[in-house]
Amino acid sequence: MYNFYSWFVLLFVIAVVIFNIPFKTTQNKNTTKYHYKIKTKQSLKTLIIPLVSLIIISVILIVYLGYKDTGPNGIFDILTRTDMVFALFIGSVSAVISAMYLGRKNLQLSTISLAFYRGCKEMVLLISILILAWIIGAIIKDDLKVGIHLVSFMQDHFSSNWLGILPAILFITSAFIEFSTGTSWGTLAIVVPFCIDIINNIGVDSSYIAIMLAAVLSGSLFGDHSSPISDTTIISASSAECSLHRHFITQLPFALNTAMCSVIGYIIFGLTKSWIIVFLVGALMLIGILYLVKYKSLKDLSKM
Repeated sequence: MYNFYSWFVLLFVIAVVIFNIPFKTTQNKNTTKYHYKIKTKQSLKTLIIPLVSLIIISVILIVYLGYKDTGPNGIFDILTRTDMVFALFIGSVSAVISAMYLGRKNLQLSTISLAFYRGCKEMVLLISILILAWIIGAIIKDDLKVGIHLVSFMQDHFSSNWLGILPAILFITSAFIEFSTGTSWGTLAIVVPFCIDIINNIGVDSSYIAIMLAAVLSGSLFGDHSSPISDTTIISASSAECSLHRHFITQLPFALNTAMCSVIGYIIFGLTKSWIIVFLVGALMLIGILYLVKYKSLKDLSKM
């Protein structure tokens, strides 16, 4: 409930689609590099079976490898000690094999092989970008220690008088760390202990603990959506056959507008303790933003 950024993003996207709000950054031509001729109409199972194979085999291997290493010590210990990468790799291989097997009736073997080769070729650039992004993020996070220095600065200068705007501060801090490092889990690992330290030193009620942790999560999500070195941004751009720069620019209006509403929402909650007021004010702000975008678009069209 207190993850305002996620709610505002969802409402914002739905409103843009329903009311056909024309953001300039989203007005680009749809280009597809490769086309394959299919003899007959594909069955729905061609899509579902590979996905089911990926999920089932990955989950089975995750549980098995974790159980083999830890024994019956609970699901959290299993997930902590399992070999997640190996399990997902085997699950992905099974999905590829099942997809190729199901497509053999409607696609020639040469076409399947060519599609597989081109897919692997496309992944080379994606993997290269991911490796470079991980290197940059690791340098910023581990060597420069940007997140740790920022949290230490907040701890040294934090006052109990700031408790009302603390959720907004945590949101901005998490967003900055995530944007700089490109890792949302790393951001949570840095900022959440800081929240726990504040909770132990000040002693706040349970509802405020939830809002503080939700603000950290929201900030890390916003930073993940807007960071050009985030693996989410890189993989999304590659899967849509879109340039990284284009995808980064396209999602900025959605991320920045909803982030602004989220910051104001966390400030309002810190002062009123009412999530209902937050959603009402946030909805009004989103409507106002969409109205301005629509008005500006119509004004530009009238000049043409």
